[in-house]
Amino acid sequence: MEKCRLFSNWKLACQGAYQIKCCVAGEKFSFGTKIKKIVLRGREFLGPNLDLRVIFNTFLAMRGYSAKAVANYFLKKYGKSGITPLKIQKLVYISHGWYLAFYDAPLVSDEYAEAWEYGPVFASLYHEFKYRGRLPIINLGTDIDGDFRTVTPRIDRGDKETKKLLDKVWDVYGGMSGIELSELCHQPGSPWDKARKESPGIRNAHIDDRSIKKHYLKKLERNRADHE
Repeated sequence: MEKCRLFSNWKLACQGAYQIKCCVAGEKFSFGTKIKKIVLRGREFLGPNLDLRVIFNTFLAMRGYSAKAVANYFLKKYGKSGITPLKIQKLVYISHGWYLAFYDAPLVSDEYAEAWEYGPVFASLYHEFKYRGRLPIINLGTDIDGDFRTVTPRIDRGDKETKKLLDKVWDVYGGMSGIELSELCHQPGSPWDKARKESPGIRNAHIDDRSIKKHYLKKLERNRADHE
């Protein structure tokens, strides 16, 4: 792997952090040990002149979360406004899309978005909150950990970049209803539409992250062009 002498470019930071993430993924270290390994791997792969603070902060923002952790952030912070199961699905999907566009890495890293009949769905969220029907969600999502304990997935306290992105998503989309967001997410030519056409009749066809990323990058480019 080529080494990079300079590390001031944000996109290189994302790429480098992703490479290091792959190297330490699955290895069982304490948090302190993992920090040391990130630093060592960073110097090994990307050269000695990189800004370690940049790469480590980017790494923290690129680890990915469960769909429930992302949903719980919205429910905990904005749930009093009334968030239905349909709306939380679309908020998490839209957040995942913008995250792919900005960070070139998935926000939801434990499952794929699926192309269901009425739009993109994260299956874990569907099964967690379906009991509410069309009513607002009143409890946070939970999981069972390796010790068979019930836990509440959350965005890491220090992950300011991810929280900033999620807050921005709420600012832009939070005032829309679940139905309005659903219509936004399954328009003709969208990643959902392409996945449905490529896998006709399959309810849970995966929506490729590359397709989602491309879709939101186009949105990003249009937004930037509108403000120039």
